[in-house]
Amino acid sequence: YSALAANMTAAGNLAIDSASSLEVRSISIANGSIAVNLSAGDLTINGPVASRASLTNITLNASAGGIALGTSVGNITANVLDVRAQNDVSLSTNVATLVANVTGGSFSAVENNGLTIGATGIRATNDVSVTVLAGNLDRTGAITAGAGDTITLNVPGGDRKSTRLNSSHE
Repeated sequence: YSALAANMTAAGNLAIDSASSLEVRSISIANGSIAVNLSAGDLTINGPVASRASLTNITLNASAGGIALGTSVGNITANVLDVRAQNDVSLSTNVATLVANVTGGSFSAVENNGLTIGATGIRATNDVSVTVLAGNLDRTGAITAGAGDTITLNVPGGDRKSTRLNSSHE
């Protein structure tokens, strides 16, 4: 199990590959994309993950594990967030567009300020929950949960626009 805190002051992309569980205490870069890829274990977010540039894309991939907030809630800030995991995912975000594929668990995200579900959508084999604390929820891709599982969309201060839902195995 490893821990990571990274701060890049120069422009450039940051790619982190790990063969075991990883705790992200913080990642901050000046300008560029961020990719965190785990081939085994879980990814725990215990601090902010962000670029100081507004058009950054972030990819979080735990191909044999899950992605979760730790005891110190981290916020992921990006233009596009792409999440892939085998097991459950639970995130706090401040992103414009979100896509996710969870092949063996549930997906849950709390977004701070408006959200578009991207073209490839959100897919999980179990429940899907998306809460948008401020702003609207829109989509270009479908939101898909497993057969008999629940899709919950909470948008207390805005509208759900063009939201297509599927609750079945595909």
